[in-house]
Amino acid sequence: MSRFHQNQRGYNNDRRGGGYNSQYRQGGNYNGGYHGSQNYGSFQGRSDGNRDDNNRGDNNRGRNNQPWQGRGGGGGSNAPKKLPGNMMPRKEEPQHASVALAQTLITRLGNFSAFEPEEDLYSNIKAMSNALMGGGDLKTMPDEISALFVKCMSQLSVQGPIISSLVALLHVEESQFTAILADKLQAKLLQATADDDVATTKLLLRCVACLTASGVFEIEGPGGMAQILNFLLEPLSAELGAAHNADNSLPLQLSAHTQASAYLLASTLVWAAPALHSSVDSASSLLTAAHSALELVVSRWCSSYSVGGLQAVMGAYAAPESDADMETESADPASRVLSVGPSARNTPVLADGSAWDSLWEAATQACAVLETLQSSTASYQYPSYMNAYWVNLQAEDLLAGVTTKLSFSQRYHEEWISHARGLGSRATHCIATGAMTSVIGSAASSTWLRMRMTIFDTDTSEDCAHCCALSAHAKYQAKAYFEDILNFFDPVINEDGTKLGSMELLTTHLIAVFKMFPTDAHTEYILIETLMQILLQQPVNPTLSASVFRLMLELCRRDPRTFPPVVALGTNTVFQMVPDLDVGAALEFGRWFSFHLINTQLSWPQHYWEFWVTEMQDAEAAGQRAVPLFLRFIVERLSYAVIPDKLKAALPEALHTLIPPNDPANCPLMTEECAGSMLSRFSGVSSLAQQLKTQIEAKADPDDVTDWLEAQVLSGDGAEDVCWRGCLLLQVLVHVAVSGNDSALSAVVGLLDRYSDGLLTHATTERDHSDLLNMLGELYGSNHYMYHYLLDEMMRRGQISVNAAANALCTTDSAGMARWVVDPFSQQCIGSVLDRAVDFVKAAVALRSQLGGDFSLDENADLTPAAAPEEVAAGSSAVKKRAIRDDDADMAAEGSDNEEDDERRKRSRRGEDEDAAADTMEGDNSMMQEQDEDPLWAAEESLKTALRNCRAVYGTITASCRQVITSAAADSPDAGYMAASLLRRTLRLFHGTERLVSHQHARRAVLSASSAQFGALMHQLAGSVAVEVGISSARWNKQIQSDAGR
Repeated sequence: MSRFHQNQRGYNNDRRGGGYNSQYRQGGNYNGGYHGSQNYGSFQGRSDGNRDDNNRGDNNRGRNNQPWQGRGGGGGSNAPKKLPGNMMPRKEEPQHASVALAQTLITRLGNFSAFEPEEDLYSNIKAMSNALMGGGDLKTMPDEISALFVKCMSQLSVQGPIISSLVALLHVEESQFTAILADKLQAKLLQATADDDVATTKLLLRCVACLTASGVFEIEGPGGMAQILNFLLEPLSAELGAAHNADNSLPLQLSAHTQASAYLLASTLVWAAPALHSSVDSASSLLTAAHSALELVVSRWCSSYSVGGLQAVMGAYAAPESDADMETESADPASRVLSVGPSARNTPVLADGSAWDSLWEAATQACAVLETLQSSTASYQYPSYMNAYWVNLQAEDLLAGVTTKLSFSQRYHEEWISHARGLGSRATHCIATGAMTSVIGSAASSTWLRMRMTIFDTDTSEDCAHCCALSAHAKYQAKAYFEDILNFFDPVINEDGTKLGSMELLTTHLIAVFKMFPTDAHTEYILIETLMQILLQQPVNPTLSASVFRLMLELCRRDPRTFPPVVALGTNTVFQMVPDLDVGAALEFGRWFSFHLINTQLSWPQHYWEFWVTEMQDAEAAGQRAVPLFLRFIVERLSYAVIPDKLKAALPEALHTLIPPNDPANCPLMTEECAGSMLSRFSGVSSLAQQLKTQIEAKADPDDVTDWLEAQVLSGDGAEDVCWRGCLLLQVLVHVAVSGNDSALSAVVGLLDRYSDGLLTHATTERDHSDLLNMLGELYGSNHYMYHYLLDEMMRRGQISVNAAANALCTTDSAGMARWVVDPFSQQCIGSVLDRAVDFVKAAVALRSQLGGDFSLDENADLTPAAAPEEVAAGSSAVKKRAIRDDDADMAAEGSDNEEDDERRKRSRRGEDEDAAADTMEGDNSMMQEQDEDPLWAAEESLKTALRNCRAVYGTITASCRQVITSAAADSPDAGYMAASLLRRTLRLFHGTERLVSHQHARRAVLSASSAQFGALMHQLAGSVAVEVGISSARWNKQIQSDAGR
């Protein structure tokens, strides 16, 4: 039995009741101390730092054009509900009565969320066909009704085959209508391909395959099914041939375009292969070629989710625990929970059909179907969960009257070539953050290339054993249904405030999938496993994760006897994977778990807490940090949202030591002694702090505060070497904000905005920013949440540069290195530094692109500041004068020489005068300041500044990670694992962003260091040290070079 499941058997009593379930039976009101009492339906508040779970402007994939009422057809209540203040009801377009009736009928057909056991779906198909043909609407309004069919086909995964059966039956009598439908289907398919909308393309190809299997769609000829599949096979065959000629022993690397093509080919063959197998010889030859190509993918495909890949979920290499493990399992730690997949070691593939990712899984299932067809002489039997009702229609000879078959147009070949260029163009799976939109090149996790790992197995529980008894094909299809529903039914709020969908509707359709499988299959395990795979997937997609956070709660509320025990079992299993998980995956799972506890009143089975405490103590005794740090991360997050006494009552006593002290901001300058402050050695600083506090509390004008600080002088050794004015202002702002203010976060941010000019004026160098970081540590050194939050806010405003933050966080001294690399708090801060560094570059590139013209800032580009054009500089002083306050208007009108001198001095101090530009900081705030110079010059200077800082951050973090990996591999493996995870995230983010910028703007802006330095980094990690921490540097090098387009 796997060590990941050895403690599961005794915990299955939760399914029959117990402490964890009882919490959900008290009603749907989750008020466990999370931002006060709140009702789950409105879900106000924020779940995770900067992540807003309610306001999500994600309206991609054509989801604002649904043909049904609300989204997804029936299943939800028609009673009007009060919407939150940031939503407005969706305005429905007026429809003709016949079109509205057709919409109701089509969306009702096959809607398992409203399907009753006594209903006969096959009879409904025939009755609906008679209703549509009998009314004559297919002849009078063919365009409108055919458009409804195509929209349903493109977004309803479960209903697609059923609707295809209806179309096949309609084709017998209404061939003109179905011909129009085929034209619209082709147009929709080509557009989805051009937009790299793989999920929609997959569903449309599935419907074409169902029409082909029903005998109403051509197999041969132009626009036939064989030609459609051949276009998907061609790029795969070409790259496989090139890889074979290069070196057949190396793992298989595929371009983003070919990955998408192979996935569409494999997922379509699962449905179309039986029809093609019984057809003419040319179609059979296509199947033979496809089978050979997909077998190579199964045996050699090198997934980015494997241990050595950039998006790996399992981040460490570990030996088997015992000789028994050696006999049954690979030395790879992922083998116990994640399929080993193809590798250079030729490790056998697991028999349960699990895979590294959805591409590998689809190829495996397609090969299995093709092998079944080749080895069996009997006709292929579609499983019931595939809803192949055309087979019933053929059995009754209801499709025998087909005289003319459907096909795509004669010019489909030319149109495919022009549209298929977009397939794989977004390559979104290599980007670290962002929300999925319909814009090509947007940053997001992939909607189709998903990680696959086994969380539940036969040892987990008795009910899980029934689920595992399902065939690999059944589990594959169930996961496909779940992911498609998540993709197309995810509730969103559009930019205009209209609300599409709801969590209630989403959960209704997810649970409806259970009806397609045996009642004792316990398909809920597959659903929860799919959701946990999304949580662990790298890179993290904050928008998708936020949706999963809420969905887990809604499922537990919806069925408190079924889902909470499954969630508990899955959580405990993943917890036991923590020592082998990539740090990014572990932290994201910790964010979800803390969120879940907060919103369920900290309800969690006591035996799980006891087991986790035992694991933590054993890990501490063995000198392993992963489990203790994971629990510390969870407890700290809980402590920021739950009253301390309530938290202590919910947690085991052994975890109380992990609760951080609830200390307020440490403001020693506000005391007379100033003890413990970095500025305490300067006399008079306490008096200045009190004077400044009085001004801030009186809401003094920011310019007056800045001028007052400039006029002050401190005595003491080294006063001129410290940014004491900026540090003093920062501490006073925090003190005023938190004193007697319940909303400390918003108050601090408000004051940082109001007095930003003072911080920017008095902190102009990297050393000044290091002093501000030290002051921030003085204020919130023991409050990790506030430190991280304010650091991120100040970097966004340019008050602290990303380069200074990277240098301060990624210390290379031995004492500091041991701290930052194993601290989840430091990892979060470094993650924010990385995100802000690339954000500034993306913003600068977007600004430069608006001005037109060509630019290319590669690794050899000169990024030194350029002087402003003379014709602009000559007249710039006239337009650069600051706004004069009303009470000084008369003096300004008189043109006082003293006022002009004072104004010039202020401009020079702020870096607004062109003569002082070379002496001012070239920091992150440069792109945000008003620019009155030549717009092109200003935009390019901002871009060069952002790139300069970004490359410095890249160099600092990669060098620090490399040093930790090479020095800590033997003495501190945990530090090496965490450094490898951070290095993987850095490379993925930077090179993925380069690809993003290239697709969005057709410009080149290289964020990383030179290729020579990159090569040196990879070379240093290529030895035994790389194997020790689970890094495949050759894979990294090749994949990054491919992603970056070098």
